[in-house]
Amino acid sequence: MVKRAGVSPDAQVAMTGAKAMTNKLCVLIPDGENEHVLWTARSLAHSKRVKLYILSDKRWTPVRFSRHCRLYKFRATGADHGARLNAVTEMMKRVHVDVILPVSEEGVLFAAAERESLSKLAALPPIPDLESLKTARNKWLLNQFAGQHDLPVPEAALVTFDSAFEGRISALEYPVLLKPTALTDGQGIRYFDTPAGLWRFLKSQEGALFKDRYLVQTYVPGYDLGLSVLCRDGEILAFTIQRGIMAHRFGSLTAMEFVRQDDVLELGQKLVTALRWNGVAHIDFRRDSRDGQPKIIELNARYWGSLLGSLVAGVNFPYLACLAAQGVSFPMPRYQLSKFTYTTTAIKEGLLRCVGKGSLKGFTFRETGLRFFLPDPLPEVLKRLQEFADVQRVDP
Repeated sequence: MVKRAGVSPDAQVAMTGAKAMTNKLCVLIPDGENEHVLWTARSLAHSKRVKLYILSDKRWTPVRFSRHCRLYKFRATGADHGARLNAVTEMMKRVHVDVILPVSEEGVLFAAAERESLSKLAALPPIPDLESLKTARNKWLLNQFAGQHDLPVPEAALVTFDSAFEGRISALEYPVLLKPTALTDGQGIRYFDTPAGLWRFLKSQEGALFKDRYLVQTYVPGYDLGLSVLCRDGEILAFTIQRGIMAHRFGSLTAMEFVRQDDVLELGQKLVTALRWNGVAHIDFRRDSRDGQPKIIELNARYWGSLLGSLVAGVNFPYLACLAAQGVSFPMPRYQLSKFTYTTTAIKEGLLRCVGKGSLKGFTFRETGLRFFLPDPLPEVLKRLQEFADVQRVDP
């Protein structure tokens, strides 16, 4: 595509897409039960070119009440791919769909497993193959894969409880983190200062719950970095890099700044090339304060919680994925060095700032989730009310 002088990359993308699609782009999200669907819906709505339909395994989710959702259909499919495929087929008898866009890792797994059938119904964005997806979703397999390709990762040991296991964890540098191989967003992570403390904890647990399901990983001192990408056959089509400013312990960020760090991009490119990755991914790094080197921690094969931050920085990943599904080419978007903070954090910090106690500096309204919440408040309001009702039932 020829670049036009004086026109931003995002504007060129929009013009290219407009030439390819003169009507609204009809998009079906087949895994609407996932919490990141709301952020995906708001990103797609920002393009002003998408008509969004959602199929969900849950009857009530926040996105059902979003003004950006044209049709929400509930079908109790669970993890049964055949049942979900039937539900997608049934839904498409009622509405025209141009692109089927999975959001969660389970949704991507469904699309990868049912690729042949789904591609007969509508266009699919780049989707990883099942083998690459298996490696990416498992922290232990990814750690070993990256190490085999000479990519920097923390030392780690799989929890096996065999005769050599105690020796392996004793040989690690401490402190360490005990992590589930499959869970994300910091779920289930525990911190240990010594081999004795870790071994004592593991011996007190039911071994079957931990064996081959957890890994022990050396803790990397430093700070968090995240590389978000959209890829086709291992080539990065779009990316943003973010540095954490505020986060839950071992969990997701609540405030971040978008930065450019060439070594992070280089390592991420090597990883997705080795995986021959297709689709979106968010790669977590830690910048090691001991040697200054970024270390690959994990890869989330789905859209991420800070998706709207990427949008504020100038890269609309879900919309670009839809363009890729349609075979529309676009230049590599250049993102802005900006900041982003989630809605609840922005409100809390705004109140603290009024009394001179705010810890976040330099954020504008545009760089917060408030700009997306205020035009579409119902999903989050109802979610908070439901959380409050749940707490009341547990602790009257």
